[in-house]
Amino acid sequence: MRHGPAQAVPILLRRSCALLCYSVALVSAVLGYTIYSAVEEFLAVTQNNEVRWTKRTDAYVSLCEYTTLWAATGVAAASSWLRRDADIRHADLLSEVDVMLGLPPPRPQLWLAAWVAAMLSVLVADKIVWFMTEQDNYLEDMPLYVTYFTCFVSETLYMSDAQAIQTRLAAINQVLEEASPRPGHRDAHGSPVVLPGTLTVSRLATAHSLLAKATQTVSRRYGLALLTDMVALLINLVITCYLFLEHMLPLSEPPEDYTRFFMEIVFACLHFSRIVMLVEQPSAATYEADRTGALMGYLGSTVPYGSMMHEQLKALSVQLRHQQTSFTNCGLFDMNRTVIVSIVGAVATYLLVLLQLKSPSSTKGQPSNST
Repeated sequence: MRHGPAQAVPILLRRSCALLCYSVALVSAVLGYTIYSAVEEFLAVTQNNEVRWTKRTDAYVSLCEYTTLWAATGVAAASSWLRRDADIRHADLLSEVDVMLGLPPPRPQLWLAAWVAAMLSVLVADKIVWFMTEQDNYLEDMPLYVTYFTCFVSETLYMSDAQAIQTRLAAINQVLEEASPRPGHRDAHGSPVVLPGTLTVSRLATAHSLLAKATQTVSRRYGLALLTDMVALLINLVITCYLFLEHMLPLSEPPEDYTRFFMEIVFACLHFSRIVMLVEQPSAATYEADRTGALMGYLGSTVPYGSMMHEQLKALSVQLRHQQTSFTNCGLFDMNRTVIVSIVGAVATYLLVLLQLKSPSSTKGQPSNST
């Protein structure tokens, strides 16, 4: 492990008043026009003048979908400004950890850029489909796509911060693995050999403490924005599944063009993939933190009892027990893979409710066997 300077140089981020005014004006204009366009379209349903919404139930669920997008976009934009100091603090904490562990500068996360590009390609494909079906004005839904993009960026930043912590926890585990006795590596007396000079417990303890603080900083920074986004994803997933299931089941007339039906499936896959990606990075970081405790326990059992190294490892084990590195969502639940199971169950429940509401209106004038 390379030894860096004792003090890390804090990262200084410039604050621009011009960029702030531009961001506020852009978000206000996009949200304002999107709300006006969606409400106007919703009110047109009562006069049966709108092509895209032919059923009142579809109108309500679509308006609900738009409302969640507005809320997620507004909260994400507000949180990015109100929690800007947390971003600076998070960057400084990671910089200090890099100095203590002797890590090189982080590489660009190209897979995140590819993920954003894939999500944008879905929006572009959706707009092209509307052009081809001639059921959409050229610029009518462009602000709506901007709200989608804002949510995409907020989610990607959260995944990037979680991966940064996961990478540094993995570096700590690598140091512990290098210091652990290797299988078959024994001295002349047949005793396991601990590699010398590869373990600095005090540095590892300080680095782990800083990463625990960084985890708390990320949870506070994205708390409300992430909660709103998760609720929006749940509602959008339910509504998207409902819109293509109503064409698969005998609840409405079959569509003349199945292109829109296919795009609903694509958006359902996109929403579910966003949920999985949001959960995967924090879950991976928590897994690395759990590995740290296991490696510390194993390493402590290989050093002589009562030695200085044993006492240091024991103190670090106590620190790991009290400073848990886990991501939470406003303190309501942990960001791990169990969230996916809960969301799948919730989607199935809400779909049953929506389909039950859809059935009576679509079978009006026909005998019903429902109780």
